Amino acid sequence: MSFTQDECRSFLADPPGWLDSVAISVSNLISTPSVKGKPDKLTFRPSAGSGFRSAGSKETPIPVYMLSKAKEDEVSFDAYIAEYVQGKTTPTMLGGDASLCFTANMNGCTFGIGTQATPADSLLVSHGNAAGSKGLSGLAGVVKPSTILEIQNSVQHTWAREVHGTGQVFEPEHYRTGGRQSITFGWREQGKKWKFFFQSYEKVSGSKWLVHGVNPVGTNQILDHSTQ
Repeated sequence: MSFTQDECRSFLADPPGWLDSVAISVSNLISTPSVKGKPDKLTFRPSAGSGFRSAGSKETPIPVYMLSKAKEDEVSFDAYIAEYVQGKTTPTMLGGDASLCFTANMNGCTFGIGTQATPADSLLVSHGNAAGSKGLSGLAGVVKPSTILEIQNSVQHTWAREVHGTGQVFEPEHYRTGGRQSITFGWREQGKKWKFFFQSYEKVSGSKWLVHGVNPVGTNQILDHSTQ
């Protein structure tokens, strides 16, 4: 069954509320916007996956959707895609052409959020993952995995500072509890500034996944050299 007009209206009226009752996935394949700096036409395609359960009701399957670029005959909505490129931090400017933003699934990444003085201002965001980057790729087997993760997080924080100067970062410490992954998205209500949320989920066994619903992102302040 396709994503319907009624579902789209409900989603657009309250994105965090609608997404709190489903499971979504955002593929890396969608991470590069078709038009740089402009929103894409997106849709939710129902997935055949049946192994997703809500943390509040582990026995009942919940609907699963894949965020996808919409075809001409599909019900769609406008949203920015915060670009993701493995091994670097990539910025995306959120302007006034859409009120939604998504980024690829996060499983160790850092999401940077710049400053927005007024609701009318654009906002710079970024998605960074240093795994596999120069300087980290040769550490496997040399130092403990936990140490590699600490270095990776520090590098990603530094990259976010280089992109944003000041602002906030949504880091693995905010969503990786128990190895969870994050679907991170932003919503700008009319007349208000951007707010960001995440849906976290974890693999519990085989093809079974537990979804922990939607919550506002927790963040750390981007630190300058003098405070690190």
